[in-house]
Amino acid sequence: MPSLKNIYPRNFLIPLALLTAVILLILGLVLPVMTLKQLAFWKNTFSVLTGIQSLFVEKHCILAGIILLFSVIFPIFKASWANGRC
Repeated sequence: MPSLKNIYPRNFLIPLALLTAVILLILGLVLPVMTLKQLAFWKNTFSVLTGIQSLFVEKHCILAGIILLFSVIFPIFKASWANGRC
């Protein structure tokens, strides 16, 4: 099966789109997803990675593993596989 690089040899948009996808994935994993406020002085902010870490700490290992697999490992694997095919 020919790669995208062989099909479109001079198209710079495909590697640019993959780079953008990786950058957005990293930002999506580290930036806050949810903020919990209680009263005026107490606030908790969670990102995907801190949520996974909290689940592991609280011994919800199966749920943390599923979220880790589908939110972190699978997208990284998919991006690296697509990059290899470019």
